[in-house]
Amino acid sequence: MGFFLSKSRKELKEVVGFGIYDVVDTVDPELIQCEVGWIMAAGGNPIKMVKGETVSQMTLRIQERAIREPIRLLRIHGHGEPGVQLISSGTTFPPEQPSYAISGDEFDKIKDDLSRLIGYFTMDADVILMGCNVAKGEKGKELLQNLANLWRVPITGGIKSQTSSPYNEEFLKPKWITEYESDMKLNLETEGPTEKIYPTKGLSVEGHIKTFYPL
Repeated sequence: MGFFLSKSRKELKEVVGFGIYDVVDTVDPELIQCEVGWIMAAGGNPIKMVKGETVSQMTLRIQERAIREPIRLLRIHGHGEPGVQLISSGTTFPPEQPSYAISGDEFDKIKDDLSRLIGYFTMDADVILMGCNVAKGEKGKELLQNLANLWRVPITGGIKSQTSSPYNEEFLKPKWITEYESDMKLNLETEGPTEKIYPTKGLSVEGHIKTFYPL
């Protein structure tokens, strides 16, 4: 995978920060080259998860920052499969320990750790799980709906395989949220809490995604 920049540093700094949090599973070195490199070049400060770190450690590190700056957008970068978002397992499925992933099957075991972030999201916050197929099928639906209900924010994940791509500002830019905001709110108001598919593109996400709203 390559990593390229076509924007000036000043322009890139507009893409991250201001309540945008990125968590990256750096056990896979390719994610260091792509996701970590891109985010840091854009002026961001990703939370780099290393081998052996757990969901508890991830939420503690996010919480430490969110005390000063509430979460407007949280993106978790790592590999995935239906109902599983790896956070410190690289390409290893299943993870060596359940706490190396956010998993629907293990949700009850990690729920208390995840609950640590309740109250740290802004009113219009979004969470995006960047792994392949995380939102796919019943397992994906169960995980994302559980997270949406717990954190009280929309949770988005891929329903197809995802690939890291060279610099593409459309996904990481806050503009991505505002482009769909009115459509998402309209959907929520007219149909109640529901799921909806949107096309998108960008770093780690190509194809279709699915968003789940709190019930």
